[in-house]
Amino acid sequence: MPSRRQERIANRITQEVAVNLRVLNDPRLGFLTVVGCDVSPDLRHAKVRVSVLGDDAAADRALDILRSMAGRLRKSLSQSLEIKVTPQLSFEIDRTAETADRMSQLIVDARQSDPNPNPYSEEEQAAFLASMAPANLGPRAGSETEEEEEAGSWRFVDMDEDDDEEDESDEDDDQDDEEEGDGEEEDEDWRPVNPD
Repeated sequence: MPSRRQERIANRITQEVAVNLRVLNDPRLGFLTVVGCDVSPDLRHAKVRVSVLGDDAAADRALDILRSMAGRLRKSLSQSLEIKVTPQLSFEIDRTAETADRMSQLIVDARQSDPNPNPYSEEEQAAFLASMAPANLGPRAGSETEEEEEAGSWRFVDMDEDDDEEDESDEDDDQDDEEEGDGEEEDEDWRPVNPD
């Protein structure tokens, strides 16, 4: 497992190589994306993974061009990275997307070729799901009383509940207002909350 320093250096190299390739804007590269980078534990070698849109011939051309640019890219990295030795760059094609597409297609083919995709009956599935359900939850998890359940899913919550840290001067002002007895009740801010 790579260390944090390796991951940090790899991320910086990925970013810097992508920026430098965008600045160089070589039309021979075609549509190329820098996917990631792997750095050796001694930080002397970095393998940059790239993805190229097109066939294998386009990928091979892009790799040849990147290998010829490796010295220029390494010099640029030495100016931006703050490490003693700038890693030697090597490039490889990242085939993760192709592998994922191939696996997805294999799954689709397997499902289509299976005459009975679900060997369990509906009763067996229902029994299994019932056995997996948590016990004693009642009609609705989280409801406090039956009256609340019958009233529906809406309840009112005081909006000032969250404001626990009020100034003491505000509390003193409220007490003074109550003592004066103007006969006016203070409006409370309420908002509906859906517990689901």
